[in-house]
Amino acid sequence: MEVFSKYFLHIKNIACKLKNKYNLIDLKIRKTINIAAGTIAIALLLNMNFSLGYGVIINNEFVGNSLSKAEVNNVISTINEKYAAYYNGLEVVDSRPLYSLKLIKKDDVTSNDEISENIKKSTGRMVKQFVISVDGNDLAGVRTKKDADDALEICKNKYIEESTKGCEIKSDVKIEEKYAPSSLLTSVQIAANNLCDNDFFDSIKILTYEIEEYDNEIAFEVERIKSDEVYEGNKRISVKGENGIEHFVNRIDKINGKIENEKIISKEVTKQPKNQVLLLGTKERPKGVGTGNFMMPYGGNITSRYGRRGSRLHKGIDIVGPTGSKIYAADEGIVTYADYESGGYGNIVKINHNNGYETFYAHCNEIFVSSGDVVKKGDVIATVGNTGRSTGPHLHFEIIENGKNVNPLSCVE
Repeated sequence: MEVFSKYFLHIKNIACKLKNKYNLIDLKIRKTINIAAGTIAIALLLNMNFSLGYGVIINNEFVGNSLSKAEVNNVISTINEKYAAYYNGLEVVDSRPLYSLKLIKKDDVTSNDEISENIKKSTGRMVKQFVISVDGNDLAGVRTKKDADDALEICKNKYIEESTKGCEIKSDVKIEEKYAPSSLLTSVQIAANNLCDNDFFDSIKILTYEIEEYDNEIAFEVERIKSDEVYEGNKRISVKGENGIEHFVNRIDKINGKIENEKIISKEVTKQPKNQVLLLGTKERPKGVGTGNFMMPYGGNITSRYGRRGSRLHKGIDIVGPTGSKIYAADEGIVTYADYESGGYGNIVKINHNNGYETFYAHCNEIFVSSGDVVKKGDVIATVGNTGRSTGPHLHFEIIENGKNVNPLSCVE
């Protein structure tokens, strides 16, 4: 106000000199000069970084200078909303502010953050502490900055495993020394618990990641080539295929221990696949030479499979069916035996396929072929019967490869 008076007096002196010099000027003009002098003084004053504002008092304490009542009221509303949960929904700032109009130098205007801190202090319900906020919400308070750092470290360690390669805090976390509810102030361990598992707000998000390495097989391709070295209808592998290997490096991101994202960060073929070469026969097949691909000789139910029965080997499979049902040649070949055979087989047909394979068809009722006959795959050679050592009508079927019995079910198509 002293500055204001000084400038107002200076302008008034100028006006008086003008008045003495021009004493003929009427009263109306003199009043206009006085008003102009006051206006100029105020303009000069405002130009010197002064503004009209308010001194703010709350709870009988001066909390700062503000240019706006609305801003102060917003600060109070924010405090009450933010901390209502700590006071059973009641307003922590329950006193109304008092405002006094004043000229305020711009350097003396108090920031809203400082006014907020002063208001919280004035309530007597809050204490100064290091508050850890997560995504804008105050989750914990401790006594020192080191305590706050330790609480965050405990949270990170909770999700670090032996396979963890890296760890960081994903949430927006701030540590600020400020006034906050006294109930927020706790030990380091409890603060860490509140950060990791909070009942009111979203807990802190801890990102960990692992690096996983593994190999996948690359399937080989089959190259098919027609060949006159192989009988028509037959196939032969001339070059065996080999699978390749592709090595992967994978990053697995977890949020609070749960997988959030997986991505391949590198891959490399460490072994190229080797193509398999398959020869497809075009050579004319002589009569009585089989294809090596067998069909089921009869379509009934299998009642006994190939394999050992204690010390005895069951050399084939038993297929049950009504007496008289047709039996078919499993592949092309030459009949080497077609008659009754003692020792348990009864009526039996034996076919040599002239490619390392033989087939036996036992317990037949009727036989329609003779030794030396050439049969084609699918020709009717006999009927299902109950001859020899048999407990009921069925076909006993065997496949012999290079003189040794094999499981027929592994050979039939």
